[in-house]
Amino acid sequence: MELEPSEKYDLDKTILNIYNIDMKDAGRYTCRIIVDKLEVSKSVNVKVIDRNAQVDCEDTSSYTHCKLVVVKGLCNKWGQFCCKSCRQAGFIVKL
Repeated sequence: MELEPSEKYDLDKTILNIYNIDMKDAGRYTCRIIVDKLEVSKSVNVKVIDRNAQVDCEDTSSYTHCKLVVVKGLCNKWGQFCCKSCRQAGFIVKL
């Protein structure tokens, strides 16, 4: 599906803004540029996080430690100790 500027999508050169985002906006987005016979594309996967979702686990480490774990993207290694923080940030934590 090709996106056109609208109330939902705003295209500004290299930036795509999605307004009133919801779970159905998650997925793969591709930017494709064609100039003469040269075509360049770049794709990204967009994940939508429900910040109000019920989290059924707690952090067993300090808030400062868990904040650092989330910021550094280490939830796959330390998620068992920072389960709530990691899940709220959108990481999948297996207990």
